[in-house]
Amino acid sequence: MSMFSTFRERASSLEPRHALLVFEDSGNASRFAFTWHQVRQCAEGVSVGPGRLMTSHDQEELLAILKNACSTTTSFLPAEILSRSAHQVAWCVPGKRRRMWVRIGTQTRPYLVPWPTLLFCVRDGRLRLAAMSTNKRPLPTTPLFHAPLMNVYADTTLCNGTAALPSGDAFENRGEFERIVFETNFTHVNHGDTLRIRGTREVTAGAHLKFWRGLHDKRTDRFPSTALSPLSTTVAEWLDGSGR
Repeated sequence: MSMFSTFRERASSLEPRHALLVFEDSGNASRFAFTWHQVRQCAEGVSVGPGRLMTSHDQEELLAILKNACSTTTSFLPAEILSRSAHQVAWCVPGKRRRMWVRIGTQTRPYLVPWPTLLFCVRDGRLRLAAMSTNKRPLPTTPLFHAPLMNVYADTTLCNGTAALPSGDAFENRGEFERIVFETNFTHVNHGDTLRIRGTREVTAGAHLKFWRGLHDKRTDRFPSTALSPLSTTVAEWLDGSGR
């Protein structure tokens, strides 16, 4: 039974308590603002009191309520899920040895190398990536590092090139987002802090190739945490968008 059918059954006992006003930008129909008001009972009926501007967090919570209003099913969240809201889902993929495809010039080569633990965050269709120095489930205060990968911007957004990111429910499409990252052909460096290499100030595509080829040749099992470049933010800040 949905909350709406419950309301219909109890309509006689319902009283107005709050009102939501929607403001639309006359010059841009896609821009809105919302204010939340208390409704007061008076001799003339009801009156709408002063309102407060709803924050983006308030709006997300309201959207989540409306989205789930007609459903009473409860879904189980897998252990790798870090957060889920109406607009965002974030999860963790433990580090392990995987193939990495690197294309420099006209040559594409596969290397079997240790990947670090990666955090995936999809918000409104945009994918961001960050790295951790451990395979343990992170806490909100866990420090993050730049994903040590080419094709990732300094703000942690993936440069997906010609690959089309999945549309629809990001929660259900997590595997597709992972496939785009793990099966991509890495081609270029988007910023100089992707790796921390001794004696190197700004990491180039050539330095990346040498680094990953070295891990491949040595058959290294775990990604060296000393090669991770600090992102100067925590998991909570990054997920909230107040970090990078």
